[in-house]
Amino acid sequence: MKIHTTLLLIAAIGFSAPVVAQTDSIDDIVAQSGLSKQQVRMLIGARTPYPAYRTSYERMRKQLIAAVGQARYRELVKAGELPAAGKVISSAS
Repeated sequence: MKIHTTLLLIAAIGFSAPVVAQTDSIDDIVAQSGLSKQQVRMLIGARTPYPAYRTSYERMRKQLIAAVGQARYRELVKAGELPAAGKVISSAS
């Protein structure tokens, strides 16, 4: 029984290491993209609550993709929404 528990613990640590190694906070994405926190939240989370959605969404989306790359942008959108400043976003697949 002890061996089984130890193996499970080792497996859990092994799978969590990549998650801990690749993380971003909203502040990191803001600094990298040159967009405001509100603009980044609009691009990653719900769009319609933001008045700028209708006029500048596509331009800001292209700017964010240029800054973080297409693959990372897809990961952020897949996550659905960014946490508040200082919190971490996992980029694990």
